[in-house]
Amino acid sequence: MNLIQPCWVAGLTLLGLGLVSAPVLRAGDEPVSKSSLTLEESIQRAMAGNPALNASYQNYQAALQMSPQMTSLPEPMVTWTHFIAQVQTRTGPQENLFMISQTLPWFGKLRLRGQAADHEAEAARHRYEDARLALIRDVSLAYFDYGFLGRETEIVKESRELLAQLTPITEEQVRGGAPLTQQLTLELALGRLDSQLDDLSGKRAESSAKLRAAMGERSEGTDPLPWPTLSDKGASVDGNLESLAQQLSESHPRLAALNQMVASAEAKRALARKNSIPDPTIGATVVDIGNQGDTATGISIGFKIPLAFKKYRAARVEAAAREEAAVAEREDAELKLLAELEGAWERFLATGRTVKRYHDELLPAANRIIDVSEASYRAGSTSIRDVIDDQRDALDVRKAYWRAVADLHGAAVRVTTLAGGDE
Repeated sequence: MNLIQPCWVAGLTLLGLGLVSAPVLRAGDEPVSKSSLTLEESIQRAMAGNPALNASYQNYQAALQMSPQMTSLPEPMVTWTHFIAQVQTRTGPQENLFMISQTLPWFGKLRLRGQAADHEAEAARHRYEDARLALIRDVSLAYFDYGFLGRETEIVKESRELLAQLTPITEEQVRGGAPLTQQLTLELALGRLDSQLDDLSGKRAESSAKLRAAMGERSEGTDPLPWPTLSDKGASVDGNLESLAQQLSESHPRLAALNQMVASAEAKRALARKNSIPDPTIGATVVDIGNQGDTATGISIGFKIPLAFKKYRAARVEAAAREEAAVAEREDAELKLLAELEGAWERFLATGRTVKRYHDELLPAANRIIDVSEASYRAGSTSIRDVIDDQRDALDVRKAYWRAVADLHGAAVRVTTLAGGDE
């Protein structure tokens, strides 16, 4: 599929690999597996295979073909008449009549029709670019959700492994006279973690299918996609809310498309004012005279009589109303996009603060709790129930941290795609 790719859209294909200028986050990340799925790869696959994007592109290609149709002259008319009852003339009978005529639109009509079609084709191009932005956003959000699920699965596995390491100690304590409930409590906790892992496995298939659908791929009979590369090293959005809002107003493709529709409506309004002017039709006539008589020739010019005054007045009123509607639609779209941008920006800032708080305060505290709790249990100064409770609290903190990281990347994607990029 030979899709156009504006430069500002191409720059967005790396969203999520480095999206935010502040805050910059640091945490211990595991090495990325070579078989992991990158965001850039996901977006590239979506650009190549997403059917909705292809439909938008084909609509643009179809719109490009409207201008040649709108600016072409009407087809000439050729008429042949054979006289059954021949008309006698001084030099012989009239046997055949040949006529050719051509209607010529009044000055400016073809130009205005072409302008309206050109503006609509340009609007289709901008709608295609808007579809690209929406696809980048949808794929990125699905990618980060899938990445969080991978982190969550990893965290639950690690928690189970930590608890499983205490099984020999618990069995030894029970053999030494400790209550059997110690061992049963630990087995119950391990069983619950196994259930969580089973549930996460089912969610993986669902989340993978959602990401495949965004990429335009089928998931029937296929293994889940590799886990994405979800990093907490940071994300960035260039600029502040004021500059992003200005960028949105100036270059968002949805607004650019509506601007083109306003221009098209202006051309159609000007055309409606000219439509009441009749188009001349010029022609040439040849009359075939039999018996070697002289052939008669003539030229003609004709006009339609514009008597449908109400029709033309209604067309002018309609065109004016459609132009005003196009202007209002553009203003409404800009207001909604700016409000959405402001909400996304505030969410981005709030999520950044949440990630920083978890990274700097809550995550280290949770890690210390795990170490202290396990050491205390090995020393016999705490119960297995206390260890399990501490593990569960730490598990919740770690999952909440990675959920916030995924949300931060998602908020950055929303802000960046709402701003519309640089055209």
